[in-house]
Amino acid sequence: MLEPAEEAEMVRLALARDARAWERLVGEFKGVVASFAWSLLGNRADVEDAVQNTFQRVFSGLGTYDPETGRLGPWIATIARHEVYDLLRRRTRQHGDLVEKEVVEAVAAPPAPETLEEEKSLLRAALPGCADNLGKKIWDLYVQGTPNVEIAATAHVTAGTVSWYVCKIKKCLMEKMKTAQREARDRGMYGGDHP
Repeated sequence: MLEPAEEAEMVRLALARDARAWERLVGEFKGVVASFAWSLLGNRADVEDAVQNTFQRVFSGLGTYDPETGRLGPWIATIARHEVYDLLRRRTRQHGDLVEKEVVEAVAAPPAPETLEEEKSLLRAALPGCADNLGKKIWDLYVQGTPNVEIAATAHVTAGTVSWYVCKIKKCLMEKMKTAQREARDRGMYGGDHP
């Protein structure tokens, strides 16, 4: 951890375009920013974006940083917090668009009622193998259309944890559905006595 005088000197050198000073500042705070971003975003690509965008904003605003008003760490943390929340808002808007697109596609080409009931039955049967009790609670809220931020508050976890559970459960359910459909296809192809 840098001492206040050393911190001020690194900022002065970074403002003078000293690459080593900038790299040292980034190296000093990158892990903390990444950990914070991971706790809320829970996905590598978004975390990398958050870290990169945070340090771009830090670099652009470094001339406005005043060491007399406080340490560099809390200043960078504030920028990181704003960047992560911006990413969460964008992700929520994008997720809403995806859900809307899926609904439009489902209405445009609805599956046969027996297929839909069969798939629902397979999903209900597969869920216990894909999620623990917390995951089931999160999944129930998710399929009801509850935003991830509200799910996080209800389940007393971070939004990143909600995203992680949803991705994990979706992947598990898709694999189980593929396996079940393949098995059903094989039974139909070979008759009921074949494994």
